[in-house]
Amino acid sequence: MNPESFNDMLLFTGASAAVLIALVASMVIFGRKLGPMGINLKPVHCPKCDLRQPQERRPLNRRQALWGGWTCPACKTEMDKYGRAIPNASHQPGSARQSGRQDRR
Repeated sequence: MNPESFNDMLLFTGASAAVLIALVASMVIFGRKLGPMGINLKPVHCPKCDLRQPQERRPLNRRQALWGGWTCPACKTEMDKYGRAIPNASHQPGSARQSGRQDRR
């Protein structure tokens, strides 16, 4: 490998790393504005009973698994990864609403 191609490869790798770091930093900084694509690093409290949710998350449905969120163990309020209540969320595990399936009658 000649020195020019090695320098080009090193420059490309450095530029790729810089773009990746900038993308992750913007997702953390502008997390709430990005909606489900953002990253929340702050502790989450239930919007109804103010109970702090655990850092380790165990999703109860597909939406929670894909986009993050909790179901409060005390009051059963479903919330997104920022601690905002989700209206009309079903609380029964395996329900059609939670699994993303629609009732076809």
